Order: sequence, then C-alpha cells, then structure tokens
Amino acid sequence: MAIEEPYPALPPALSALVLVSLLAGLAFLLQSLSKPLFRGYTSLRIAKPTETELDPLPEGNENIVHKESDFPQNWWTGSEVFDLERRAIFSKRWLYLAHRNRFTKPGDYHSFEVAGIPIFLVLGKDGVVRAFHNVCRHRAYAVTRKECGSSMILGCRYHGWSYNTKGQLIKAPHFDNVPGFDKTQNSLFSIHITITPAGFIFVNLDASPTMVPLQTRSLDSFAGRHGIGRQSTWLGGQTVEGQFNWKIGLRLQRFIDHTELETEFTQPKYKALLLSLFNLPRMHSEDVRVFPFTTIHTVRGGVIWYSLSFIPLSESSTSVRIDLYSHKDMDSPTLSPTAERLFSRLSNSIRELETQFQSLSETATLPTNITSASDPACTDTQREILEAIKSHAKLEKQLGTEIFPATRRPRTNARFEQAEQICKDLNCQDMWNSKSLACELAGDDVGPEMSDSFAIVWSSSYCCSVTASLTMDTVHWQFRPFKLDTQVLFQFTTCAFVISPLTFLWLEGLEAKFPGYDESSAPKPKTEKKEAHKPKLNVTNTVAKIVIDQIVGGAWNTVAFIMTMGLLRGQSWDAITLQIQKDFWPILIAGFKLWPIVSILNFTVVPTDKRLLVGSLFGVIWAIYLSLMSG
Repeated sequence: MAIEEPYPALPPALSALVLVSLLAGLAFLLQSLSKPLFRGYTSLRIAKPTETELDPLPEGNENIVHKESDFPQNWWTGSEVFDLERRAIFSKRWLYLAHRNRFTKPGDYHSFEVAGIPIFLVLGKDGVVRAFHNVCRHRAYAVTRKECGSSMILGCRYHGWSYNTKGQLIKAPHFDNVPGFDKTQNSLFSIHITITPAGFIFVNLDASPTMVPLQTRSLDSFAGRHGIGRQSTWLGGQTVEGQFNWKIGLRLQRFIDHTELETEFTQPKYKALLLSLFNLPRMHSEDVRVFPFTTIHTVRGGVIWYSLSFIPLSESSTSVRIDLYSHKDMDSPTLSPTAERLFSRLSNSIRELETQFQSLSETATLPTNITSASDPACTDTQREILEAIKSHAKLEKQLGTEIFPATRRPRTNARFEQAEQICKDLNCQDMWNSKSLACELAGDDVGPEMSDSFAIVWSSSYCCSVTASLTMDTVHWQFRPFKLDTQVLFQFTTCAFVISPLTFLWLEGLEAKFPGYDESSAPKPKTEKKEAHKPKLNVTNTVAKIVIDQIVGGAWNTVAFIMTMGLLRGQSWDAITLQIQKDFWPILIAGFKLWPIVSILNFTVVPTDKRLLVGSLFGVIWAIYLSLMSG
C-alpha cells in the first residue's frame, strides 16, 4: 500500500550520530574510489597451441576466391553472439539436463546454470520431477546453494522464506500479518519440463504458457537400440568449468577415446556376465547429438553409457558435465578406476579446448571452414545454431526490439505501479533500465512492502540479490570455489570502519565510569608484571556495565548499523527510518542471545585494551546474522 503517513523525526542525538557516520563513510568512500577495488580476472594460461583440430586454412594459390562465410567473424569469441544465443536458443529451446535415475528419493534436487540462468530440478513426494528458477521470490537469493542435495523444504537463507518440493511458499517470516500478502501468489517460478520414455529430462525456459511438444524420435530410437531406460543406474559424474566457448567443444569428432574402455568391458571375465545377465547384442560404440549442447555416448558391449554436456556460462566459459550410467546395478569398486580414467581424459580434453580458444581470442580471426568435414553431425549442429540465431535476429529486427522469451512480464496494474514506486524510492530504478539480462523475470503480483520481490533475475549475477555468505561445496568429484559478494563485503567493511572507533570509545568510557577492579588489582596487559595479590572484582560496577552496555550500547549500535548500511546502499532517509522501525527490536532482542556472554567475558577477564578485539571476534558470528537481517 502507498505510504502516506509522515515519518517521525529522530532525536537530535541520533541525528548527530547519523551525521558523524555519514561523514566518516564518505571519507572512506572517497579514498577507496581513487583506486580500483578489485582487478578483473585474467586467465594465466600462456601456452601456445601446437596442434588443434580446427580445420586449417587452405594452402596454395593466393588468388583463389573464397565464398564469404555465413558465420560471423566473432563466432567463437563474441559477446554479442552469445547474448543472441541466450535469447534465441537457451531461453526458448528444449535443453537436456539430467536423467531420471539421478533422483532416487523425494527431496532430491540438482542445480544448474545455463547461460547465466540459475535453475534446479527437484523430486516431489508424488514422484514428479519439477523445474524452477533458482531465485527466491523475496530478494532473488538462491534457494539451492549446492550442486545437488536432498531436502523436502527448500529455504532461502536471506530472510528465511521456505518452499516445498512443489515450489509453493510455506513460510515467510514477518509477512504473515502483512495486509494483502498472499503466499499462493509468491511461489517459485516454474519451468516447463518433460521426461522422455527413456528417462531423459528436458526443460524449456520460455515463459509462454504452452510449449511446442519435444520431438525425440531419434533419441528414443537410439535409447531403444542400446537398452537405455529409466532402470539405468547412475554410477558417478563430474562438472568441470573450462575457459572456452561452448561451441568449440561441439566441433570435436571424439571428445574422449573409447578404445581403452571398449577393451576393458570386453574382457573374458565380463563377457560371460554380460551375455548371461543382460543378454545384450555386441555393438560398436555409438553416439547421438541432442541439440544444442549434449551428446549421449554408448561403449561397445552395451554395458555402460554416458552423457556429455557443454553448458555455456558465458561467451568464454563453459561448464562441462559428464554422467556415467550402466543398464543394471554394477559393482561400484570395480567401476571406480574406469570412472577416474574417464574424468581424467575429460580434464585433458578441456585443457586442449582452452588452448584452442586462447589462440582464437588472440588472433581474432575466423577460420575459413567453421564446420568439421570429418563430422557431418557437428556440421549440422553448427549450422542449426546459426539458423536459430539468424531467425531470432530477423524477428527482433521486425519488431524493433530485443526479445527475451524467458521474461515474465508484470501487468501494469495498481499494485505493480506501487511496487515500482517503492523501488524508485530505494534507488533501484537503474535495474529496470539496464540493457543486460538482469531483472528480466518479474512476477505478475507482488504483495505490499515487497520492494524487490518482483526483481527476479536470470543473468550471471543478481542485481537485487545480496550474497551474504561465502560458500564452498564439494559435490561428487567436483570442487567449487567459494563465491564472494564484493558489494556486501565493502558495505560491512565500511560499516565496521565507522562504528568500531565509537565502540572503542564507549568501552573506554564505561571502564572509566565503572571500574571493574581496584586500580592496583585490575587485569593488566601481559607486558606488565603481575601483582602478588589476587585481583578483586567489583561486582556492582561489573553488573552495571553489562546492563548499560546491553541496553544503551546495544540500542545505539543497532541504530548505527541500520543507518550506516542504509546510507551505503543509497537509501532515502524515509526508507532508513522505516528500516529502523522494522528491524530495531528483532536485532536487539536477538543480540541478547550472544552479547551478554561477550560482555561478561570482556568485563571480567579481558584487559581493557583487548576488549574491542574480543568483541570483534564474536562479531564475525553476529555479522552473519546481521547480513541476513539487513534488507
């Protein structure tokens, strides 16, 4: 609802504190902005390609006239090409992501990022696999943070919004009593999903209510010939990120050499077992391409098969996902060495692709022959990609604007206008004006006081999302480095820079007013010699300091934190006042669970000059809570 009541004026003392915090923060900002805070990441790979699988330029007569290529010159490296691929392919085509047998019990989920679009699949109690955008409807924070896991309740760590496996909002702290707030209107954004008879799971990010049915005749025929079905067993998998364009991986005729695998699975000790138990015909290794970025491979003998996907992250980075399967249950220890060798070959192939991409990036020229004459299927895939983006570009030219099929456009009703006005007040309007793909997913209906619940994003970074935690997950054979939100780090560092000196003066003043020990027996720094007699604690003064510190000090510290964070985020004074009114008591009361213990420790056994350090160490835990509370 629109806010019409006047905002209460703050006391003069509090206003003075705001001014001090603002001046200190501005001084720090001016010093910081004179230098770049973070340098852009640059790959350290310097090896020159000695041999590549890209078709070489023809030699001989220099006067030969070649037909101009249909492919743009920046086909492998251009960001404009990738942006068009994201609109023309990844947001409107059916994409293979996983096999049904990777979901064994209700609550199992798997997370993916396709061209900067975070999504996840989850198995419900009803046995149905569903797909959702991996963004909370409140603050666009990630709902699932691991690559895979199992949970019947999927909770956002930002403000505690929780969803069930059907994507329905079941818990929204502090919103239960908000007039007009409807949980049913704030479910996760669902994604079209279909599962083939053989168990292959496809998703389509197009926001249209109806989809063109998925055509999988060739894939079904391939699966039938090799006995691939829902009864297959997942043996293991790995995700490796490579610094190359996803289309380069599709050009290779054979990404992994199967010769060694075929020999291993046709040895006499396996032959009898295969013929008697599986009764499968002896076949050569075969593969089938699944547009746009997946191939399914079988190994001769019909025992194992694997899927290989080049999932694009950006124009210069690709997430390579490999999953190994068998038709029936197999002895995992027996297969483990095979899987390790397979994954080792995968890493070696990725390094070769990175070398090729580095060479293309440095020369900035296009090979005469984009396609591979030795692999007609690859040629067809490259041309299909080209035709898809040309068709979409033609449609955009006719309409005079870029078309984002995955966008969920809001209705321009009164509630939307109200939410947009609140967003303007919070200085978020630049998100809507951005030409990037950020903030393109927006809900139709938003409840009151949800200033950016409609700012749902499907780009490589979230404009409205504040990642307040550092995450490092090890999933299967994959190691993922932690992710750092530099904006939040800067805000909290600046806040500590402003508040810490005031906290130090506060502690010094309390000790001077209420000495905890007699002057001759107070705990002293280690550099001073200890007195022979045991120090005597002044219980009355210590209790007084603890009470005053928790009530008065805790109150002004809470206000100073909310106010400083609001100023750093560019919020208006009215918005900061509302934030203080909303979060003051919850933060203060929550602090009583931790800080009284810290105060007792500080005022009884910690020397005066070490109290700020001890408080700062405990403050790390407290900062995690504040990062979740500070909206």
